[in-house]
Amino acid sequence: MAQFLFFFGRDPILSLAELTVCLNQENITIQSIWNNTALIEGTLSNPKKIIKKLGGTTKIAQVLFETPNLNSQTIFQKLEQNHFFEKLPSKFLFALSSVGKITRVQEEQVLRALKKGFKTNKQKAQQKKGTHHKQHNIRVTNPSEILSWKLLEDKTDWNLAQTPTGFLFCQTISVSNPKEWKQRDEKRPFKDNKEIISIRLAKILVNLVGLKEKQTLLDPFCGYATVLQEALLTGLNILGIEKDTHKSQVAQKNLEWIQKQFSTKGTIKIYNKDASQLASFLSPNSFHGVATEPYLGPYLKKRPTPYQAKTTIQELEPLYQTLFSKLAQLMKSNQKIVFIFPVFEWDRQKSITISPAVFAPWFYNTNPLQKKGPQFAKAFPAAYQNPKNKLKRTIWILTRK
Repeated sequence: MAQFLFFFGRDPILSLAELTVCLNQENITIQSIWNNTALIEGTLSNPKKIIKKLGGTTKIAQVLFETPNLNSQTIFQKLEQNHFFEKLPSKFLFALSSVGKITRVQEEQVLRALKKGFKTNKQKAQQKKGTHHKQHNIRVTNPSEILSWKLLEDKTDWNLAQTPTGFLFCQTISVSNPKEWKQRDEKRPFKDNKEIISIRLAKILVNLVGLKEKQTLLDPFCGYATVLQEALLTGLNILGIEKDTHKSQVAQKNLEWIQKQFSTKGTIKIYNKDASQLASFLSPNSFHGVATEPYLGPYLKKRPTPYQAKTTIQELEPLYQTLFSKLAQLMKSNQKIVFIFPVFEWDRQKSITISPAVFAPWFYNTNPLQKKGPQFAKAFPAAYQNPKNKLKRTIWILTRK
């Protein structure tokens, strides 16, 4: 049976949780997790569709073979057995990435095997060395570079991955497209960088809810509709609530633009109302799950003082508690909310956040990685921080009791 390796970008815990929820919907189980990657076994009917849906996965590679060592002769024999060189064009660019404690000497052994095959088959190949992610023993070529060099078309982006028992040699079959995300972000009618979350995070929030196509997602603090637009692109129907009249009008325009540009089929409904009153204008069966980044307090240009942090928490807790109580009136048992809480840190040792008491009467914290091993026992709520923002966040998956 075919095996596939999923590569994560930053925030690997969130990325792994997102992938776990999405694969569970396809009845696919993750076999192994190591070095910011996840190995699955099964059939991927449409890798391009999967990578477009995911926010935290940077690329997907198919495992061609496993080897106990990286000796050049062993690698060459494995490549020959897979008719590897026969499938390559006569002239091409290629890149080689590595995951795990793979030394430069071991990489050179693999390159020697590749070059031997190129020479035998009279192929002209040039290696491209792109920007690599050096953290966590990972040197992975940037997806933008893979696309720019057209390595997917030639099937010439290759990956070495160290496993507990040996090494995998993989061929990249799909990558995320940051350029496409940037264009979508910049070309929509309106945005405000101070208030709009990233497309990447919006995708993750939507996917963590675990809804199926044609179900309905609610964002009770929809703002300029970044979360809702990503939900719409995955085939969901969407409901948004925004108290500010200008923002609600802009949200509608942004979503109509998405609908026109990408021919989405989901329904759109934006309410210019107060989310604390949602039980008065929404029915119990009008949505199937919730994903939102709520109002998090005043925009921070620097760390708050202890007084500012505590005052903001005192302002936010009643707002959140009211929302959860209203949502509980409309939601069925086991339906989920993916919700962001702010963490106000006034020095590296001291911080304050929202008390779980605001949701505890109606919802409980859920950890989709609970069964993945003891190292993930406390994975959720998951910490998240945008490097450009002073405010830290925690992402909660809450399940209706």
